[in-house]
Amino acid sequence: MLGKISCVISTSLAKEFEDLRIGLDIIKLATNNFGEDHFIAEGGSAGKVYRGEFKLFNKGQVICTVKRLDCTKDDMDLLFWREIMLLSSYKHKIVLSLKGFCDESEERIIVYDFAIHQRLDFLLLDPKFTWIQRLKACLGAACGLEYGNANEEHKHLFSDDKNATLGYFDPIYKNTQLTKETDIYSFGVVLFEALCSRPCVDNSYNDEHRSLPVLIRKNYQEQKIDSVVDDNLRRQIDQNCFDTFVELAYKCLESDKSRRPSTNLVMKTLKTALEYQEVFEAKANHLLDFEEICPPGGSDLVILYTTSVKGIRKTSKDCSRVHSLLKSLKVLYQERDIAMYSDFRDELQNLGKLSALPRLFIKSRYIGGADDIFLLHEQGKFQPLVRDILNISEGPCKRCAGVRSVVCRKCNGSNILKSVEGGRTRCTECNKNGLIKCPICF
Repeated sequence: MLGKISCVISTSLAKEFEDLRIGLDIIKLATNNFGEDHFIAEGGSAGKVYRGEFKLFNKGQVICTVKRLDCTKDDMDLLFWREIMLLSSYKHKIVLSLKGFCDESEERIIVYDFAIHQRLDFLLLDPKFTWIQRLKACLGAACGLEYGNANEEHKHLFSDDKNATLGYFDPIYKNTQLTKETDIYSFGVVLFEALCSRPCVDNSYNDEHRSLPVLIRKNYQEQKIDSVVDDNLRRQIDQNCFDTFVELAYKCLESDKSRRPSTNLVMKTLKTALEYQEVFEAKANHLLDFEEICPPGGSDLVILYTTSVKGIRKTSKDCSRVHSLLKSLKVLYQERDIAMYSDFRDELQNLGKLSALPRLFIKSRYIGGADDIFLLHEQGKFQPLVRDILNISEGPCKRCAGVRSVVCRKCNGSNILKSVEGGRTRCTECNKNGLIKCPICF
């Protein structure tokens, strides 16, 4: 009977979404016949996920995510059409938009926008994904969960994605229907993934460490929850934020579903945890995490070593990018151009950092080059380093107009001195361009 109902539903929906149908031959071409070079990840018990390169007449090549469902599983046809119905009308920024589907022969394939780097489960395992970034991502996912459960036709989308996968499975699910509370259980598992920086199921273990929920319950009850938290993350987390987050995540895993928090409470609690963390990071002295190397006179300054020589394109571009970042953040900094003044080059060489430019130092701490600086900026770690070093002046230096050099008065900018006998010598006060460092800026 169920098979007949499924067939009727499939036929009806196939007509409704006809304009989204994509030929199997096109999908095979886009995924190199589901080749290993296009494989992204296992999509839980539902199947596998691939990277698809589709060639469109009016848009050129378009990259999409291709999910190939495992049709050997029970009720996969119903799940396939249900997902198409939900995603075709689901409008939220954290949900990938539906591009098309394929139901030829025994295949059930769904094509989405390609946004692998925005998927929470991929980010949670990235060691460069900081705690505050994880917290914000979890809050964004909670907002999406609240939106879904607030709309009748979109309920339990999170459960469809996670509850079918070992580890995210709500223990009471087999005895009940999908509810908001089963969504919350799955989301609680994700919260602990964020905190522990590991997947919900780790097949490298054969004991209680294999299942994250089992491991969490054991250590929470023994008051040893710190032992399962990622060490690098734990060092980043404010205690109030940690306590708030752990209490919320554990409540999501309550065996009694009536005691689990609502999606609205999840959202509010995560916002509170984020506020604790932001206050903590604003007060923390993160400079102590960096190597102590102090340029001459740089104990209380932001010093940027650069070069005005345009010979190496990447160096010139990197110097410009860092300049722009510091100015956008309104940071008061001192530029030391090694092409203008040889003593700056000597300083940097003595510090052992002459290999590439630019190089940034903040209050006697070595921050790094352009790549290091922008990685910190992307992680939200750079601005706290310079928060108390703002440029509050009303404009550029009145002596040099912001160029940090002035004309040498001794030689009037010629770099040449005439002797009484009529001979000529180089001025030792300035550089070869007849300029000296601005006495106000340096």
